[in-house]
Amino acid sequence: MTRDVVRQTLDKIEKSQRRFQLVLAGAVMFEALLIGAMLLLVNFSDRAQALIFISAVGGYTLIALGLVMLATHVDRTLLRALQAQST
Repeated sequence: MTRDVVRQTLDKIEKSQRRFQLVLAGAVMFEALLIGAMLLLVNFSDRAQALIFISAVGGYTLIALGLVMLATHVDRTLLRALQAQST
């Protein structure tokens, strides 16, 4: 019985990871579209607009890196928990 529960749990985790990867890919494409639009619309000869653009891209980069680090930490923690349970 516990093998069935473990298998169901692992299947749910895999399904959740696939959904997360699809949503992440969609978000990356949307952000790339927004950054592309900003590149086309920013007047780089105006220093204020250039500074706002650089600040926005810097902020997005920090948030994106933080989310990637969080996702890898959660994956590593989940794998450790599953490994500890199987022994």
